[in-house]
Amino acid sequence: MKILALDQSSTATAYSVMKDGELIDYGLIKPKSSKRATEVTIKEEPHLITITMPEEEYDTTLLRISYICDVVKKLVKKTKPNHVAFEEIYVAPSYNPATKRMDYSRVNISGFRSLSRLQGQLSRILWELQIPYDIILETTWITAFGTYGKNVKREERKADVMAKVNEMYGLNITVDDISDAIGIAYYQYSNIKQNRF
Repeated sequence: MKILALDQSSTATAYSVMKDGELIDYGLIKPKSSKRATEVTIKEEPHLITITMPEEEYDTTLLRISYICDVVKKLVKKTKPNHVAFEEIYVAPSYNPATKRMDYSRVNISGFRSLSRLQGQLSRILWELQIPYDIILETTWITAFGTYGKNVKREERKADVMAKVNEMYGLNITVDDISDAIGIAYYQYSNIKQNRF
């Protein structure tokens, strides 16, 4: 069983590939803006795929999303996963320091809209390629790494998952997007294995 997992965003999408529970690849798909670029270029290095875009194209979220999806489609064709998993999007409230509570009236709609578009395009690609996929809530996949109460901040959870992923696989990852993608793959593989046997 080969699983491709994604921690998607319109500014950096992390991926990991796991085969029969063994981590075989991981990395970051990172669009970046360049004043000197006259066309889009894609450069692949170990654990990093850089999409260099002219400034005006980079500033157009839909173009960034389209290029990320093009790279993901190539990655899917190259790795030939049996299953893909990626994180569900959610509306993140803002913290209001005056009330010391999360404020749902100050939601980042622009970010939610971008993630919705990216999730839709990824779903379409996987449907076209006839690859089964699951969209998993962060609160679900993160249970593979522990129980985190409401008083544990998101940054603390991410740091804890990164430390556990680094320990499990003998890595030194410093980008939480990548450790999240590995965490999603680990959760999904464990979940599929458990339901098969």
